[in-house]
Amino acid sequence: MMWTAHAKTGQIGLLRTIVPVFARHPPLPVHGMRDKTCGEERMIQPTSSTWPHEMVITVESHEHRLCELLWVRNAYRLAPLDGEPPAVWPEPELPPAEVPSGAVRRQWGPLWLALWQEALNWYARADGDVDPELRARAMDDTVPVEDLLHEVEPRTWSQAVRDEHFDHAAFARWERDAVDLLLRAHRAGEQEEHALPALIAAWRRGLTRIVEIPTMGEYTRTLGADTLLVTAATRDDPDAYALALTAFRMAG
Repeated sequence: MMWTAHAKTGQIGLLRTIVPVFARHPPLPVHGMRDKTCGEERMIQPTSSTWPHEMVITVESHEHRLCELLWVRNAYRLAPLDGEPPAVWPEPELPPAEVPSGAVRRQWGPLWLALWQEALNWYARADGDVDPELRARAMDDTVPVEDLLHEVEPRTWSQAVRDEHFDHAAFARWERDAVDLLLRAHRAGEQEEHALPALIAAWRRGLTRIVEIPTMGEYTRTLGADTLLVTAATRDDPDAYALALTAFRMAG
């Protein structure tokens, strides 16, 4: 089963409650860093002796849903709105096979922002925040797993506008190239080692997950009690990354 490729790591417990099939996946060792790129997960053992033995940090890079939204915004040349993250990187080289008229794309702007906020809210939601009715339906073996996941997960762009308004091939080419650049740029966990004191302090304040989006510039957001969203540019800059980690839940 491949459901774990579609679930954010922090909600595996939630989805195990909703969809018992998750219990079939053996847990990863509880020490070090979980590196999750495009849904593929592996455990990275820390090289620093100062990494606390009980600390586990999940770093998600190129989460498919977020990448789809970021690519769509650039590829379809949607008008920028307040509250959006910076431009996606690398910039899409190939345009979609069909770009709708300007009038349609203007209508897409507010939809894009709503879907982006849905995705951020999904990361911010605590594992226990599940509708009791949905929990009850999850116990019904006649309810398809896909239906439950659709109710738990936020909508994707292609779900919201239908597949005819999304160039899957062009997005897949961009995603392949972007992930290749990511994998060649750094050894997994390298950025966390460079900012380890700030990372440990943030972990002691509740941080367990870092979500990196492939954009330039700064766009740091605390999502819920345990998640920090940063751009690739911030994570690649040791000083900026340390500042972002230091700011995590400092006000709370």
